[in-house]
Amino acid sequence: MATFENRLSRRKGKQGGDTYRLDTKNKTPEENIIEIIQGLYLKKPFHNDTSPTNKSFPSEFRLGRLTQKSSSDSYRWSYLDALVTLLNKEDRSKLGFTSDELMTCIRISLVDESMIIRAAALRVLRYLIKTESDVATFNTLKLPYLVMRSMDLMLHNEEERAEALKVVRRVIAVVVANDQGQRRHRAAYIDPGLLRCLAAVARAGSAGDGSSNRLSRPAIATLAEICVINPDLFISCGGVSAVTRQLAECATPRMSEALCGVLLHTLNDPKSRNAARIDLTYLNSPYCDFQYKPTGTDTNRDEREMRFTCSRLALLCVLRSWPGLLHFCHPRSAGGLPALVAALYLPRLEVRKAILDLLYELVGLPQPDWTDEISVALDAVDPADFQDSWRLNEGFVAAEGTAILPHLGATGPDIIENHLALLLQCFLEVGLLDALAEVIVTSDTFISVRATVLLGQLLHLIHLFLPPQICSVTPALPSLISQASAGKPQALAAVAALRRLHSTLESRPATSSLFLDHIVQYCSGAFLSRHEDTKSRKERDNADIADTGPDKCDDSKFRDSDDEMEPKRHSVGSRADVRARNVSALVKSKSVSARSGAALGKVSKSAKFFSLFERDTDGMLRSSFVMQNKDGNTWNWEIIRTILKENDGKPLLNLNDSGHRAWASRIINYLKPSSNKYSHTDLSTIGNGQSATRASCQLIRKLLQQNDADSIRLLEELFTDVSRQIEAIETGHKAHECLFSPQHMCNTMCQMYFLFIGQLCHSHSGIRLFEQTKLYERLLELSTKTHHSCYVKLVISSLDYTLDASPRDILAKTLTCNISASRLYATQFLNVLLRASRKSRDLIRKKAKLKHNIVQEQWKFDHKSDSDATNGLDMDSWILQMLVGQVKDESKAVVKCALAILEEAYSVPIYFEKLMTIKDLLGQNCRLDRSADPTTLEFSAVGDRGYLLWLGLEVAAAAQTPDATSISFVKKHVDFWNKSYNYR
Repeated sequence: MATFENRLSRRKGKQGGDTYRLDTKNKTPEENIIEIIQGLYLKKPFHNDTSPTNKSFPSEFRLGRLTQKSSSDSYRWSYLDALVTLLNKEDRSKLGFTSDELMTCIRISLVDESMIIRAAALRVLRYLIKTESDVATFNTLKLPYLVMRSMDLMLHNEEERAEALKVVRRVIAVVVANDQGQRRHRAAYIDPGLLRCLAAVARAGSAGDGSSNRLSRPAIATLAEICVINPDLFISCGGVSAVTRQLAECATPRMSEALCGVLLHTLNDPKSRNAARIDLTYLNSPYCDFQYKPTGTDTNRDEREMRFTCSRLALLCVLRSWPGLLHFCHPRSAGGLPALVAALYLPRLEVRKAILDLLYELVGLPQPDWTDEISVALDAVDPADFQDSWRLNEGFVAAEGTAILPHLGATGPDIIENHLALLLQCFLEVGLLDALAEVIVTSDTFISVRATVLLGQLLHLIHLFLPPQICSVTPALPSLISQASAGKPQALAAVAALRRLHSTLESRPATSSLFLDHIVQYCSGAFLSRHEDTKSRKERDNADIADTGPDKCDDSKFRDSDDEMEPKRHSVGSRADVRARNVSALVKSKSVSARSGAALGKVSKSAKFFSLFERDTDGMLRSSFVMQNKDGNTWNWEIIRTILKENDGKPLLNLNDSGHRAWASRIINYLKPSSNKYSHTDLSTIGNGQSATRASCQLIRKLLQQNDADSIRLLEELFTDVSRQIEAIETGHKAHECLFSPQHMCNTMCQMYFLFIGQLCHSHSGIRLFEQTKLYERLLELSTKTHHSCYVKLVISSLDYTLDASPRDILAKTLTCNISASRLYATQFLNVLLRASRKSRDLIRKKAKLKHNIVQEQWKFDHKSDSDATNGLDMDSWILQMLVGQVKDESKAVVKCALAILEEAYSVPIYFEKLMTIKDLLGQNCRLDRSADPTTLEFSAVGDRGYLLWLGLEVAAAAQTPDATSISFVKKHVDFWNKSYNYR
């Protein structure tokens, strides 16, 4: 309003000083109000000095009248503005006038010819309404009709309409603030006419006639608030139709969610549900009704896309709620989900694509790329497919583990999964699977690929969340199988893709990087010895030599991979077929002979003759081409892995044999960083690189198990060389000039040397070698002092923390170093360790009904429990203690991360019991005193999350020991919640 006055003054050449000024120093409030009312409503004589001789100047006369009128509007507006100022500053009892008297006077200005005066009068009226009695006076004087008149007018009077809406909101706020059962004034109510006017304004905004109505959204928001406060009043004023019409054309996600929440709130109550008669199935109209044109002019493609977007947002909000899902699945309803699924049978590609996008988002599945190649689409939806955020210079293992490993909350009941299960059952009942099969065989390649992936994902979710009694109603898609039997290409491709997708999803969660795979394996106890033999390793090897012969070699022991916990990957470099591999087939394979034709041509006839009397292991050593070629890229790393396979039976590699020892020494020399062979291999050669890295880890563990002088010498040569390279990072002039530079760490196999160091941490003998080669000192200094985050990530992510030994010291000191980025990553890595823990994965496996490897996992569970008792503090308890210590970190990001992980562990009963033992330390680090008054507690350090975590543990402890102190503690916090905390 002040803007209008200044604009009006500038147009007249004035500086805005020709207005009324409120005098609060020399006059009482009553005198000021009297002066204001007199200035507003006393008529002033207008002297027209025009004489009959001036009749020839009608234009100047009219200009004078207009100038006088504008000056009068500005002056009267200043009176009303001064009255607002007086109402804000002074007490009502000191004004000398009642609200009834002031409203009676102001009522005249509500019908003034000037829009500015009407808007100012509405503003004064809003400040006058503060109590129930004011609302009663407002209704008694019939002022709602004047307010409705101002809202209904659409003659460039947006300021007036906005002020009228504010008056309505003030009336609603005052009436609702008082209890309806204790109303002292019968006339203190909300006039239904005001709400009907709001509903009309809201409907005008979605009329689609091209007229803009900026007041429609505020009107809709007001109606939504009334629906929550008084659903009966909302229904009686026609708010249901206004909100539903606005919902169908709302393209803003947050607004759509709010409007859906209002309607679902009405549906949730049986009384309001019957009175409102809400029908949300019309939200299907853009998908099911091809002639649906609410605006009458939506022939443009962009407008059709906008209709699909609005409908999709509304349907997502409705179907993700319990009342909305039950409403859409009503057996007596002809629309809803059945109509949506039936639309898939219609030959409209645009509609099919829109419905598929809706279904993907509804069940929470990632949408594949828009492609006609099924392999590209399957890779896009693979949860273990490598992401850019998992690179070393990004989140690395902490990001990968958080994305792949299941959340610890998955070990308990999940109401979201219950809702998803009901939604999947509804899809089964309405025949969604058959409809998708129809889309696959009758659509173009792009839509067929997307429908195939969706069908496979739905089948996986159905068999994961629904009981067998319900899954039995899902046959093996007879329509799709029949089409494939008829030889239709799309059906055949779909069946093959479904088989591949099923095998991929069954093997998930699976790791992508070797670092996370290493963590999952040692957390599961894969590297622990199954028994302790009193014989030395040399004696056992000599016994194996005596029993080894061509007729006694059992191939069955070679068919299992050394890494029993290795995830099944279906990408380049995977080893999903190792379990079914036959050793002799590997030796005689065409691929091996093709790659080594030149090498085999050099073998003499005498060597071939003597090979008849050799062991199979000698032939396998030759087939690996380690001794024939110096280039490690030509070696057969799969055969090397088979030779190094770890088992409790007779080993293939006998390090007491000079030939076998030379074979192992050749590989160690290739792995040395100073040899510039393996260390200069590019990470992009992932097919050969992963096999070489896995084989190298196996060889290191094999040498550690051998534990003789020659084996220790080979390991010392390798890791002394690695230690020197790590030392060069700190002692050199620049870290970028050494072999282990940050750039080489990101692009070459240099980063895998840290994974080799991690193999030493699986046993006490390896820990001794780890300390003898000064790797402990080097890594400790590197992780706590360097500002290059790549080194910290590699050191922290490669060590084994199951033993209570020096690797734990490195992680613990990194958590308390002076570099905040290092502390944050180390804290995030604790979440990966906690999720990869044997206990967490066992609980998740039981819930997911994964019955395979139960015997093996149970052995690991029992064996690991025994080993934890002999190796000091178990890893889970140690991790929780480290997290509690991070709560007092000076970095808010570290504290927030630690509390989020503790909150995640809180939902697991095993970890909850461990947290109970350190709840006092948690309260101390959170700066929360149990004996203090809850109103004096300071949450600025740990926030609500820290307070709720500490309070949950304290209440659980009080429930276990219900003494007087515990009961008093619980009562104090309950009162604190009732009085203040719930209203924060």
